[in-house]
Amino acid sequence: MMQCADHDYVEVACLYGYRIQLQLKDQQIVSGYALTTTYQAANDGSDDKVEVLKIQTEQQIVAIALSEISVLTAITKNRFFDVVTF
Repeated sequence: MMQCADHDYVEVACLYGYRIQLQLKDQQIVSGYALTTTYQAANDGSDDKVEVLKIQTEQQIVAIALSEISVLTAITKNRFFDVVTF
């Protein structure tokens, strides 16, 4: 589970619509504009919900589970953060 202080960086990225790059725990890289966080059904068939970050890539809007993010990098220059490791 993501710590509250770390979650704040995700929220800032969404609030200002930053262009970001995510490195996922499986080493996949996803880049795009941060849109919002929301909850959606887990992919395991249970009734559980997971918090996701929605980002606009060049092709589509994708939802990335916050628990799958290992590194958040701000491509948009800003005063709040450059790189956050979870």
